[in-house]
Amino acid sequence: MPTTRSPRKGSLAYWPRRRAKKQTPVVRTFPVLKEPKLTGFAGYKAGMVTVMYRDTKKTSPTYNLEVSRSATLVECPPLKIASVRFYRKNAYGWRVVTEVLNTKLDKELARKISLPKEQKAVDLDKAAEKYDEVRMLVYTQPKLTTLETKRPHMFEMVVGGTKEDQLKFAKDYLDKELNIKDFFKAGDFVDFHAVTKGKGVNGPVRRYGVRLKSHKSEKSVRNAVLAAEGVAKVEYFSHQAGQLGYHLRTDYDKMIMKVIEDVKGMKHMKHYGELNSPCLLIKGSIPGTQKRIVRFHHTLKPKKKYSTQLPDIKIVN
Repeated sequence: MPTTRSPRKGSLAYWPRRRAKKQTPVVRTFPVLKEPKLTGFAGYKAGMVTVMYRDTKKTSPTYNLEVSRSATLVECPPLKIASVRFYRKNAYGWRVVTEVLNTKLDKELARKISLPKEQKAVDLDKAAEKYDEVRMLVYTQPKLTTLETKRPHMFEMVVGGTKEDQLKFAKDYLDKELNIKDFFKAGDFVDFHAVTKGKGVNGPVRRYGVRLKSHKSEKSVRNAVLAAEGVAKVEYFSHQAGQLGYHLRTDYDKMIMKVIEDVKGMKHMKHYGELNSPCLLIKGSIPGTQKRIVRFHHTLKPKKKYSTQLPDIKIVN
């Protein structure tokens, strides 16, 4: 019988396939919002559950029937502001003009950075002379969860609105906690950024999904062709053994099914523990393992048509 042919394996959209430098996701593109609020948030993946609800989408084959679907719980303890950064754009891009530290920093932040011994209060209006954008350096509070670590995760966050609105937002929330319920609600679509589960070093069959060679082949069955016929070099995208997993990935258009503020009575999450902070119920799955930090922002690619009718949701397990 003739040999079965198939298209090339392995998408170049997920390149390079190297290990992430750190577990805190790096976000380079932020959505543009007209409202003066946070464009994103962060939380810890608690695990997946099964939910039951009545389908309210009229064009669905299961319309008005009770259906089950998998969902993900993300615990989102409040964030705190470590500093306010004023950016100015020049010919070389965005540059930090001034950075004002918060005078009320948690002692756990000393596990992450070197805290100043004395920090004087600075007026943000005087510090902001010439700027084009205001961003905030925020940090999480894992001490409010059941995680073993108490070391916060720090990252930069963008605020929507004009630069005047951004400055007012920074002054209002500099000494306050940022709660998830103030910036996201059920029905919102978000993009998740996380580091996927690491699977170590694997061969080309598992890493790219290439076909096993015949059992009569010489030397090896689980290897791949390095290049096409007549090519005098090995390309960077050739199918070779290497790292699988622990990559920084983005999952687009995930719907928030519910914002759970009261977590009392919630079930014990296996491999995670009890839930102590407000949670998001996300439709479907997201990258990463349990206990790993995930960042999410309002979606950059909003869907043209989607159902905003949210039925009563019941968590089964």
